Amino acid sequence: MVTMNSIQDFLSKKNIAVIGASRNAKKTGYMVFNHLRSLNYNVYPVNPNATEIDGVKCFPDFASLPEDTEAIIILVRRSLTEDVVKAAIARGIRHIWMQLETETPEAIELCKNASINVIYKKCIMMFSQPKGIHKFHHNVMKFFGKIPKLTPA
Repeated sequence: MVTMNSIQDFLSKKNIAVIGASRNAKKTGYMVFNHLRSLNYNVYPVNPNATEIDGVKCFPDFASLPEDTEAIIILVRRSLTEDVVKAAIARGIRHIWMQLETETPEAIELCKNASINVIYKKCIMMFSQPKGIHKFHHNVMKFFGKIPKLTPA
């Protein structure tokens, strides 16, 4: 179960890889990359078809990411998610956000079995200082009690 505590724990990490970052400003992979950069995260874009995105070095694959990578956001097709999760677990990544429509039951189960802080069925743009339409959606979900709650420590 995703809690506000697990979301806050994920967002406390400063070195985040965006697996499936895009050069196309209309795609979610670009929007998430750009949004996190605007919030002063160290964002490592991963895209095998790009050498840079907006002047930021792009990594061709998971194995080439810097050692200080603390968390990943998955923005690839569902058919690739499980392989990304396996690579993250092998690398020792403890925080994984599966952006909406990327999660699979198998990938979620892999994370839970490895004691990974996994966020799924949630949009990172609604929880990381949301703006515009994401702020509106966050407020609507909050009004209807659909935002995860903080649990006592």
